[in-house]
Amino acid sequence: MGGESAIAGHNRAYFDDLAARYDVEPWQQEMSSRVSNEIQNKLDFIGVDWAREGEQRSVRLLDYACGTGMISRALGPFVTQTRGIDISSKMVERYNEMARRSNLSADTAHAVNGDLFRRGEPDEVIMNRDFCNFDIAAIGFGFHHFEDTGLAVRRLAERLKPGGVVLILDFADSNRLPSAADRSITKHGFTEVEMKKIFEDEGLEAVGYSLMEGTVELRMHEPPVLKKVFLGRAQKKQERANMC
Repeated sequence: MGGESAIAGHNRAYFDDLAARYDVEPWQQEMSSRVSNEIQNKLDFIGVDWAREGEQRSVRLLDYACGTGMISRALGPFVTQTRGIDISSKMVERYNEMARRSNLSADTAHAVNGDLFRRGEPDEVIMNRDFCNFDIAAIGFGFHHFEDTGLAVRRLAERLKPGGVVLILDFADSNRLPSAADRSITKHGFTEVEMKKIFEDEGLEAVGYSLMEGTVELRMHEPPVLKKVFLGRAQKKQERANMC
C-alpha cells in the first residue's frame, strides 16, 4: 500500500505473525474478560446514546485496530452495526471468523484490511459511506502503536456523526512492554494530561479519563509485564461536519 510508514509496516508484520495465537491463552482470555467488563460498566462514562431493545434507531461502532474483536464484542449488545478496520489482514480474518461463529451477519459486524492513518489518502477500501457516520469510534490497545496519535484521533473524529464519541482504551503507565514488540511501539503509556491534550488539540470536547482498578499482566513474552489500563473518551462538537 502506498504511503505506508516504517512503523505501520512493523505493526502489520508483528500482528500478522501474532494473529493465530492471539486471544487463545488463558491469561489473554482473562484479560479480555476483565477489560470487556470494565467497558460495559463504564457505558455512562463513555456517553453514547446506546441502542435500546424495541427501538428502530441505528447506533454504529467503528472498531479501529480491531484485532480479533474485543471492543466489538464488549459493545456489540449496545450498538446495531459494527465495522472493524485493521492493518493486519490476518487479524481481520480472525475477526470475521469469530463474528461468523457468533452467528453475526456481515451487515451486523464485519472487518476489512486497511490503514486509516497513513499519510495522504486512506486506503480506498475504507473510502465509502459504509465507513462514515459512526456514533462511536474506538481503539482497544492500539494507540501505543501509532506514530501520530493526533492524526489518529483526527481521522477517527472525521468518521463520526456530530456529537459522536472517540474512545481510547490503552495503557496508563510507562512500564516497558516486551522488547519483541519494540519496533511496533511508539509509546508505552498515556497519562490523563497527555490524553486531554491529544483530544483537545484535535478540537474534541467533554474529555474524560478513567483508570481501571488494579493491573493486567501481559504474558505474551518473558518476563511478564504489569500494566495499568485506562479508558479515555472525548466528543466531536455538534457543529463539526463529517469529512468523509
